[in-house]
Amino acid sequence: MPKLSAWQRCLLFFVFCRSLLLLPLLLPLYNCCAQVLLAHDAKNKQRFAVKAQAKAMVASQDAVPIILTERRILTLPNRCPFIPHLFSCFQTETHLMYAIPQR
Repeated sequence: MPKLSAWQRCLLFFVFCRSLLLLPLLLPLYNCCAQVLLAHDAKNKQRFAVKAQAKAMVASQDAVPIILTERRILTLPNRCPFIPHLFSCFQTETHLMYAIPQR
């Protein structure tokens, strides 16, 4: 069996339904932009919000520390009901993606 890329594994697990919104990150020094996609699990139909950010935009704006901080916050134990919990994060050749389950 050939080795699958991250994007191919993502397509096996997630079925992308539609784009929810284009989310500008409201940071004074950074002009990054992310897209939020609605997806569901291919097997059990659990719904997810998948946030996709272009790697080129993140690298050009030097926003890597912000992305790492966001990931660290989302992986904290789920103590606060207002902070979503990260299901998985993955990357393709061009994008960084966070999958957050719908409650």
